[in-house]
Amino acid sequence: MSKQKWTVQVDDNFHFMDESERYKDGEYNTYDEAVAKCKAIVDDYLDSALEPSMTSEQLYTSYQMFGEVSGSH
Repeated sequence: MSKQKWTVQVDDNFHFMDESERYKDGEYNTYDEAVAKCKAIVDDYLDSALEPSMTSEQLYTSYQMFGEVSGSH
């Protein structure tokens, strides 16, 4: 019996609903590892997009337009 793996797939908001732009980030041994990776993907975008004068609302808007959305199953 093989142990279940959790797969993280990533879409980006710039290509909303375009499944051809989706990519598989990887497989993880536990749900918690997969969720941690999903959070890291979002955090990486936010860190890279943040500018000194940017408000949280502007950063969120930027994420909604261009950020990567990840999920595990």
